[in-house]
Amino acid sequence: MRPSGGRSRAVPAVIVLAVAGLAVQLTGTARWGIGVSSDSVAYADVASNLLGGRGMTSVFIGDGQPTAMTHWTPMFPALLSLLGLFGLDPLNAARWLNAFLFAANIAVVGLITGRCTRSTWAAVLGSVLMLGAFCMLLVHFMAWTEPLFIFLGFSGLALLAAHLERPRTGLLIGSSVFLSLAFLTRYQGAALVATGLVAVALAGRKTRRGRALDAFILAAVSMLPMATWMARSILVPGTPSVRTVAFHPITPDDVASGLSTISRWFVPARLLPGSAAHVLVGAAVLSTVAILLLVRIRLLRQAAGHGHSSPLLRERGATPCLLAGFVVATGVLIVVSRSFLDPLVRPDDRLLSSVYAACVVLILWLGWPATRSPGRPPAVRIGAVILCAVIAGATVVRGARWVAAFHVEGKGYSGRTWTQSETLRQISDLPPRFSVYTNAPAAVFLLTDRAVRTLPARLRPGTGADDPDYGSRLAYMEKQIAGDQAVLVYFRTESRNWDPSEEELRERLPLRPIATAADGVIYAGQE
Repeated sequence: MRPSGGRSRAVPAVIVLAVAGLAVQLTGTARWGIGVSSDSVAYADVASNLLGGRGMTSVFIGDGQPTAMTHWTPMFPALLSLLGLFGLDPLNAARWLNAFLFAANIAVVGLITGRCTRSTWAAVLGSVLMLGAFCMLLVHFMAWTEPLFIFLGFSGLALLAAHLERPRTGLLIGSSVFLSLAFLTRYQGAALVATGLVAVALAGRKTRRGRALDAFILAAVSMLPMATWMARSILVPGTPSVRTVAFHPITPDDVASGLSTISRWFVPARLLPGSAAHVLVGAAVLSTVAILLLVRIRLLRQAAGHGHSSPLLRERGATPCLLAGFVVATGVLIVVSRSFLDPLVRPDDRLLSSVYAACVVLILWLGWPATRSPGRPPAVRIGAVILCAVIAGATVVRGARWVAAFHVEGKGYSGRTWTQSETLRQISDLPPRFSVYTNAPAAVFLLTDRAVRTLPARLRPGTGADDPDYGSRLAYMEKQIAGDQAVLVYFRTESRNWDPSEEELRERLPLRPIATAADGVIYAGQE
């Protein structure tokens, strides 16, 4: 099937925007490098060890001892180590990888949008909304797994949509491979696999036997690698791989956080008074998309009464419907994870970045007919065009400001605040015999050559419950500090809710400050 004229004309424009995204990322990260968080440090350390022949291990996550990585998925560190064969250190490799993934994701979303809407302008708008959105800039400017997940996941769903439109085993296998790699990149890939299995079962081949065979192929190829990794994580000694299952129900604050995140995608925070307004806007956006999707599907099914059995496929709606299923599955996965596995899960811009990309395609597919339908009143068409232009312009302006700020200050542990930290400089001046207990282990590990240990946790990060080993670990840390083998470094710019406060540590331990700076203090034992 030949591409429509609109789609073919969209390709050059989308490529130009993709190249612009590549240039924006490389320019923005040129001064301070890619942004770094605790996860980023773990990925980089595992990649270095893998490249050095020590396997999927990390000194950082093992408190100074080489420990098997079992908590995170393996795809991203493995890819960083592969790029290391070309002489790139892991964080520089992450910078270049995410730059090219930014270009790829801009192109993927733009081309999917153009194909679904048969409109060059819709494709361009979809790419612009990817290029300028804060959540897209954030995940692509940080050494995180989300860019790779979006590329692999959306590519897999696009291939699956092509299979649903015209069943071919090669497309199904290709889709399954992409979904498998996405699953190995983030556990959120479970939402992709679930979406694919439901789609194959409900809208796949005409025969029940054909649908069952397709579902088997999809499940086997997409799930077996992750099942193998999880079995390895359980069997190999390392950091805990299986979280304790406990019920900690989702709260109204969690719901408000997710809705506010969605609201800020489309409406700048300063334009709405208070968080309640953002919650209402977020709820309105989700409700509107859901209603429009149901109406669109209903109309297409009614059109099927004229002899076509698959109106969604005829209207190139397979990919948007798969993306809608992915959004729903992701929401369910977040609720389940938050309620039973990890109370620290928050529906923020990072976690919902792939949902944003899916919503761009969905909203343009649902709303674009209003801009071109001959039966619409001119005022409706003009209003829709103006609304699109305003949203795109505001998105680009906000994105440009964020990139400019990133270029000046950087972000995370690679940014100006941490690389120029006075407390970190004071740590470097300490005698070599000292190991460091700290509430910012990732920063100390990344920016100094010190053996680093995390503070004893008051709460279990996986459950939020009191840690029964807190007292014994605190006593061991006290012994190390009193024996002049370690120091305690408390950064006042870092806050983790499972760590003891500085006041509690000073009350419970015989400490004396030996160096003080604006951002932190170094404690040794009492003389």
